[in-house]
This record gives sequence, C-alpha cells and structure tokens, in this order.
Amino acid sequence: MKDIFKKYKKANIIKNTWIVVASLVIALSINFFVFDSNLWNKIKADVLWVQNETWKSDIYLELNNNLINLKTDKNIKSLKSLTISIVYNPENVKIEDVNSDISWVSIKDISEEDWLDMIMLSLKNPTDINQNSNILSIKTSKKEEKTEWINIINANFTDESGEIYELSTSWIKF
Repeated sequence: MKDIFKKYKKANIIKNTWIVVASLVIALSINFFVFDSNLWNKIKADVLWVQNETWKSDIYLELNNNLINLKTDKNIKSLKSLTISIVYNPENVKIEDVNSDISWVSIKDISEEDWLDMIMLSLKNPTDINQNSNILSIKTSKKEEKTEWINIINANFTDESGEIYELSTSWIKF
C-alpha cells in the first residue's frame, strides 16, 4: 500500500510543478508583451491612429473663410422641416447672418441664449436634399483671432408624413 501513495504524491508534485511553471511563463509573456515590447507600442499607435480618423456625420459643417456651410452627407427625402442646435462661444464668436440655398424656406432662431442658436427651417413644400448639398450658410465673425469651435448638438428633420428623424452631428474648429 505504501508504494501506491508514494506514486500518487510524486505524480501530484510533478503536476503542481508544471502548473506553477506554466503560470509563470504566461505571466511573464503577458508582462513582456504589454509593458516592455515594441509590439505593445505599435498596437497603441494603431489604436490612436484609428481614433484620429474622421467620418462625416449625417449633417456637418464646412468652413469657407468666415462663412460656415451646413451640409448633409446623406440624401434626405421629402424634407418638411429641419431643426438644428448650434453651440459656440459668444464671447468671441458672433453669428451675423443665416441664409439657406433651399427655395421657399423660412428660417427662425427659436432660442433665447447667447451661446446657443436653435435654428428651425420650415419649407413650404416637401423637398428632396441631395448628398453634399448646402443647406445653410452661416456668416460668422470673431473678436479675437484664437481657435474656436462650433458644435451642432442636436439635429432632426421631419418629413411630409410627420415622422421625425434624428441626424448624427459634428463640429468644426476655426
């Protein structure tokens, strides 16, 4: 009987030794790849590179001197009204004028805040807007020549059936 228990203890010790060695190898390899290798720096660089790519939103801003154009990256069918909220720094940026290239449109600023313009476009007849079409032209001026941002924080449109669609938005630095 003593021989069976000795074999069992010997096999158990060998098994536990292999588990400890395998755990150390795995822990050291994780430590090496995560903290001490060029591979980790390359992976981090690839992630940062992907985060810096830009994609156009459904509705986006484009800068042309002091004129900011609001454009769409999608075709919008049967547009009846469009509401956008634009946020900016009123201490340095002034929105002087808002015009639209769409015919038969009325433009209303329905906000009462200095830093927020909530613009509503109402069309007399439902209109199709093609991709990359200019919807609004916003004339701006700055008091000081420093970098500023204008953000669209909310945008939605209503079609002729009355259904409301949310649009993805963007910002511009100028």
